[in-house]
Formats: sequence, structure tokens, C-alpha cells
Amino acid sequence: MLKDFLKNKRTSIIVMLIFYGVILSIVLYKILSIHNATLYMPFRIDSLQLGIESVNLGRPAIIDENGSLIGKSDDLGIYIMIPYFAKLLGITDATIAMKYFSIILSILPLVFMPLIYFLLFDSYLIGLVSPLFIFLNFDIYSTLTDTYWMQQWIIIITLPLIWLLYKRKWDKISIIISLFLAILMSYSNLIRSNSSLGLLLLLFAVVIIKHPKQLAKKIFLSCGILLLYISINIIFLNAYSLYNKIDIGSNSSHHLWHSAYIGLGAVENDYGITYSDTVAYERALQENPNVEYMGAEYNEILKKAYFNIISSDLDFLYRNIRYKIHTCYDILKAKFIAEGSGILLIIFALLILKNILILNDKLKLYKILIFSSIPLLLYGIVQGIIVMPYDTYIYGGIAIAQFLKMLLVFYLIECVATWINLHISKKIQM
Repeated sequence: MLKDFLKNKRTSIIVMLIFYGVILSIVLYKILSIHNATLYMPFRIDSLQLGIESVNLGRPAIIDENGSLIGKSDDLGIYIMIPYFAKLLGITDATIAMKYFSIILSILPLVFMPLIYFLLFDSYLIGLVSPLFIFLNFDIYSTLTDTYWMQQWIIIITLPLIWLLYKRKWDKISIIISLFLAILMSYSNLIRSNSSLGLLLLLFAVVIIKHPKQLAKKIFLSCGILLLYISINIIFLNAYSLYNKIDIGSNSSHHLWHSAYIGLGAVENDYGITYSDTVAYERALQENPNVEYMGAEYNEILKKAYFNIISSDLDFLYRNIRYKIHTCYDILKAKFIAEGSGILLIIFALLILKNILILNDKLKLYKILIFSSIPLLLYGIVQGIIVMPYDTYIYGGIAIAQFLKMLLVFYLIECVATWINLHISKKIQM
């Protein structure tokens, strides 16, 4: 009945397309309505505006009229991409360019989700509801904040494909998908550095486990994946700089030790450290009054200061890490348990009591998907522990928490659908 109905390909495709069109319309309307200038950091918008003006005047995107580097100490990829994107669409305002850039990228995962989830779970029903669940539960569809949302976007678009690689029989298509995933990960790193490192490690694990050939071929493919992984965010960036004769030095991404140092200000301390860029700069000036802000020497000074503090005051380090872990846990718990998940857990328990959870053939798949998500969850909160436990810094961890909730929902949907189908079939036979 229900199962037979959903197995009818023509009916399923028609229902999916209608439902799908409604969902995409809602998504577009909502993103257009919530996406405004208040979601962006002013310094980033100002820098992007300079980049758009530079490109329109025939200069490289990351060089202003004075010859200075635009976007210094930030991820330079966004400052190259947005100006050319704006020129392509005839946009002159940086805020509008960021707005439409974010909208296009955020909708892309929803376009392919029904097919990917159908192939992953062998269920038209799951394929049908997957874009709806993702749209309603992931933060990037309510607040596409600055560039931080890239941490969630890359997980949403690549994790299901990595799961699919694990499930399906390895063939030439699997190799193509693996290489394509590496390119997507490199692209995300261009906009937000290290946003996809955890996914890369998971992809390596799947290649080693699933590739049926000898170890040499597994290593060869892994090297190809690694090369593509660095192709955009490293090779492209350096090639662009070399072609335009720009010396980017160490200014192509965020500085770890600057962020780590001010991250020590998460708890009260005797060192005068607070979560402020000014505090880090003042500390560097104590060592060298002429130090270049965010330069190589600046980074080394803060690295030394950071390790001097944590090595001499382990109690302070413990309090700092404990506070950050506890805060990250509270954020993830709120994302998983809140928003109706508590009710879902109760329903799950009741279904167990009623013996409705009968999908034993798929239980192994769900367990594997959950198990593979745990390392990604831990990696997703690393930045929050090193720097500050803010939502924006642990967007990756939040996305994995939402995926775990999604797996629970999908399993419940499949169990209930199977149970209903069995009961209807029994009644008809009677």
C-alpha cells in the first residue's frame, strides 16, 4: 500500500517534484527575507567593496588603489571570489553580492538531496523529506552569518556523498565522486580555512576501506584526493598572486596564535587577556614596538606568549578548556534536544516498546553512519575550544549534531512507514 505507492516510480517522481518545488520556493523566500547587511562583519563588507571597485577598474581583486593588500590576515579566497562574482552579475554593492553568493550556494545542496538520500537509504520517502528536514534544522537556512556558514555548507553537501561511497560497491564512479568531493572541500577551505579537514580524513578512511585493489592503488588515489584538496585554496591562491605579482606572504588565512592567545580570555585571569584583537596586538608590541600587525613575527611572538602561559599555569589552562568544553556541550545539547527532539526521543522509546522498530536490515547502516559522525562532531568543536565557544566557531559541530538528529528522524520515518504498510497489508488479506 504505502510502500507500494512509494515504489511506483512515476507517482513517486511526480510527488517529489511537486513537493520539491514548494520547498525550494519557501527556501528562497526565507533566505531573501532574512539575509541582510546586519549578518556581515563591517570590516569584511568594506574590504569586499574595495575589491569590487578594484576589479571594475581593472586591478586585481585583493589590491586597493594604494597598492595595499585587501583582506589581510583573513581568508583571502572570499576577497577574490566575490568581486569577480559581482562583476559577472553586474553587482556593485558588496552586501548584495554576498547575499546572492550565499543564496546560490545554500540552495545547491537541496537540489541534489532527494537523489542522494534515495540512493543512500533506498527510500523514496526519505528522499522526499530530506530537503525539508535540512531546510528546517540547519542554521545556514535561518542565519547565513558572514563566512562562518561555510563550515555547515560543506558538511551538508559532502557528508551524505561520503556515506554513499561507503555503502555502494566501489567502481569508477566512486573514484570520480571521491575526486569531486576533494575539489568541493578545497573550495570551502578557500572561503573558510580548515572547514573540511575532518571530512577529508573521513574520505581517506572510506577509500582505504572500500577500494578493492591493492594498497598501492589506494595510496595513489589518496594522493590524487590530497592534491585536489589543496588545488583551490593553496595552489589557485598562490597562482593568482604570482600571476598578478602580489606578495601575500603569511596573510592568506587566519592566524592561529592570534586567535588562540585571545581565546585564553574566555575565563578570568591575571594576565589581562580578554577576547579582543587589541589585547593581542598590545602584547606583541611589548616584544617589538615596530612589529607588523598579523605579520610572521607577530604570529611567532603570540605563539611564544601562549605557550609560556599555558606551560607555567596548568590550572588556568584547565579552567579555560573546561569552560569551553562545557559551553560547547551546552550549545550542542540545545541544538539536538531542543526544537522538538525531546519529543522525538520519547516517541522513539514508545516505538521500541511497541515493537515497531523492525528495520533490522538497515540498522547496521544507521549504526555505521552514526559512528562515522562522532569524530566529525569532535573535530567540529576544536575551534571553539582553541578560540572561543561561540556558535559561529563550532558550526561544524552543530551541523553534525543536526545530522545525528536527522538520522534518528529518518529511522523513525522508515520504521513507521514499514509498520503502517504491514498493518494495511494484513487488513486487506483478511
